[in-house]
Amino acid sequence: MKPLAAPLRRVLQLALGFGYMVLLIEAIRTAVAWHGGSLEPGPVEILLLACLPLLAWIWWRYLSPFGCTGSACSVRHGLGHVNQQGDAPVVKGQAAQAAQGDAGRE
Repeated sequence: MKPLAAPLRRVLQLALGFGYMVLLIEAIRTAVAWHGGSLEPGPVEILLLACLPLLAWIWWRYLSPFGCTGSACSVRHGLGHVNQQGDAPVVKGQAAQAAQGDAGRE
């Protein structure tokens, strides 16, 4: 199975992003109306309220500027790699310097 062409993949990403934002906004509107007491939730509203924590987590983790911090951000965007212990990112230039420093200590 070959990968999708770049324009088709971009259109698919935009469509999924649009659908996600519609669901998130409708879930927030439903939660506000329910909290204010102006909504008697039916099956669709209950489903939107149940999905709200998941939608909020996806927003915070992957789409928000606050969700991409520390080693997860640098690894995900190719700015570095995690060392063997897995606790801190090592920037590519620093990895070569560290290797030279370790070789000099031996």
